[in-house]
Amino acid sequence: MIQDKLLLKIELKALRTQMNPHFVFNSLAAIQYYIINNNYEASEKFLVKFSVLIRQFFELSKEDEITIETEISLLRNYLDLETLRFKEKLNYTINIDRNLDTKNSRIPTMLLQPITENAVNHGIFNKVGKGILCINFLYIDKLTFRVEIIDDGVGFLKTKKEKTGKVKSTSILEDRLYFLNLSKKWSIQYSTEELNPNSEDKGNKAIFIITNLNK
Repeated sequence: MIQDKLLLKIELKALRTQMNPHFVFNSLAAIQYYIINNNYEASEKFLVKFSVLIRQFFELSKEDEITIETEISLLRNYLDLETLRFKEKLNYTINIDRNLDTKNSRIPTMLLQPITENAVNHGIFNKVGKGILCINFLYIDKLTFRVEIIDDGVGFLKTKKEKTGKVKSTSILEDRLYFLNLSKKWSIQYSTEELNPNSEDKGNKAIFIITNLNK
């Protein structure tokens, strides 16, 4: 039994570390873009923000779980960087239910960032005009909350058809959710749906329903 718990912990850590290179690669590509275009002021600004975020990113990757408040801080910092990278192409909002105790309620570390990254890079990036990303944190009860990650991009199903295989971070997320639910510490339901199936930009809505079984 102890060996099973240790193995589960190792697998969760391994899955988390696989997410880091994807984010780092995209950020470094943005810095390279500014340098190539001789925009040294923007590249320096981006690099400063990136260095702060990457330190936070790797520090949090050592933790099994963090507060919702910390997760939101990570998401804001990440999206601020993506806003710099996409210039006027990306707008985002984060809405927090006033009944949700973000300082004490906890969430598995960096659970939301890969899906947020998919929404930006596979949905909004491929959109012709400006894109909007909205993240909602909704209170359900003392043990459970809901997170919605909504974008008005081209749609996840469309981008999958244009690429071979699944987006890597999504595959990692599926494995991670399996192990998190297996741990009996969490009950996490995850689903996605198209916002506008009949439109060119179908959009995507990712939904997490997260219950902390340790409370």
